[in-house]
Amino acid sequence: MLSIRHWKPLFIQHQPILICLSYLAPIEIHAITLGPIVISKNKIGEVTKNHESIHFQQPGDTLYRLSISLSLGLANGVIQIQGWAQSLRLD
Repeated sequence: MLSIRHWKPLFIQHQPILICLSYLAPIEIHAITLGPIVISKNKIGEVTKNHESIHFQQPGDTLYRLSISLSLGLANGVIQIQGWAQSLRLD
């Protein structure tokens, strides 16, 4: 099984819906990533495929960093609670 780093999104090319979105948005949209799907209004070059694949990977990277931060925060909380419990003990 390939690691998540090697997963690629599904590329759908030549979609006129992005022309309509470009009229609504203040920028011209050439491609958009929606979860595991990349939609483009023209043929996608290798540079754009790489760029959109990075967007596809970003939620996984964010979740990884979030899990580390939560784990460190939980460990810090446990240490503080143990310190408080020791200070409250009457010997």
